[in-house]
Amino acid sequence: MPLKLDPPRPGKTPNYYIRGTYLGVHINRSTGTSSKAVARQVLRNTKEEIECGQLAGPGELTFSDAALGYMHATGVSRFLPPILKHFGERPAASIDQVAVDEAARKLYPDAVPATLNRQVYTPVIAILHHSKLTPHISRPRTRQQPTRDWLWPQQARTLIHAGYRVHIDVGTLFVVLLFTGMRRSEAIKGMDWGRTSMVEQTALVNRTKNGTAREVYLHTRACRALRAIQNGQEIGPVFPRWQYSYKGLYAMLREAFALAEMPYPDQPLHIFRHTWATWMRRYGGGDRGTLVASGAWQSDKAASIYDHIVPNEAARLVDRFPMRG
Repeated sequence: MPLKLDPPRPGKTPNYYIRGTYLGVHINRSTGTSSKAVARQVLRNTKEEIECGQLAGPGELTFSDAALGYMHATGVSRFLPPILKHFGERPAASIDQVAVDEAARKLYPDAVPATLNRQVYTPVIAILHHSKLTPHISRPRTRQQPTRDWLWPQQARTLIHAGYRVHIDVGTLFVVLLFTGMRRSEAIKGMDWGRTSMVEQTALVNRTKNGTAREVYLHTRACRALRAIQNGQEIGPVFPRWQYSYKGLYAMLREAFALAEMPYPDQPLHIFRHTWATWMRRYGGGDRGTLVASGAWQSDKAASIYDHIVPNEAARLVDRFPMRG
């Protein structure tokens, strides 16, 4: 039976369904719409997907099947939901460099190469390899030596003031990142007024790099900045302006750095996290264990990148040199 549209069934489904077979591929799925005109377009798109080999034929391994097998075998499902939604029933064998590059652009349009590697390329390659498919997929090139730029106190003050001149939300974000050490996504997508207490000076952040929620201490300066934008809200994202997209944020960041007369870094928000860790070592008297205990870093090895920040006793031996004047 050729592909056709079945009309909505009152009491069962409000949407049109596509049913039938086209070029040997059987389809039985909802169009997701009650509009006949839109459903017809979905039908045309479905035919094009089949013609381009983007929908699996009978007995052909789909990406969703491959991902399911991978998850059952490894127990790993992190980062997979958006990838599964993107590839769906596409034949696993048809996923190549172009397909993964396109997925990365659509799923994370503003992400840096390291994020794309972690959240798209690595899981897709792992799923394909688990299914004995070995396409040659290159990852986006990242910096061989990631920058660890940080700010001196006067630089931080200047940049925060510039952020407030651009927009109060930008200035507040700068302050929160500087005094908590959170990542960009943790603050923007992980902070909610319902889990933030200025009285207790804590925020429970439910979106972290390793997927585990953690409690973050809010410095008095961060609490003061947050109160200025709360406006009586008790629930909802703290930074709703960028909750679903970072579009527009980076234009504001460029403006803030320009106003501060500072060079625009590769990672304009991550510099605050590096500054927090640096200040913890230089001014707070902390060590690797302090950074790990804070929950901001997961291991002693990860925290060791800041060892160079504070001159050790061996380096201070220069003070014993005979020429002092």
